[in-house]
Amino acid sequence: MERLTRFWLTIRRSGWFTPGAPGSLFPFPFAWQAWAIFAAFIIAIAASVVLHGEAAWLTRIILCVGYIGFGMATYE
Repeated sequence: MERLTRFWLTIRRSGWFTPGAPGSLFPFPFAWQAWAIFAAFIIAIAASVVLHGEAAWLTRIILCVGYIGFGMATYE
């Protein structure tokens, strides 16, 4: 539990992401850490092509919700 708390305190309000353009749902990468996370997100979405059916959709939805949530947690 201590590791999770330490991780949360590290990312919270770190300023890695900024809100996207008006009306944009996805957070915009601002710092180099965010660009690395964004690259990993794109690679994971592309890798989900090998999955079939509902598993592929579920994986993509989880990745998108996780990326959006993580990005919003780092807003300054």
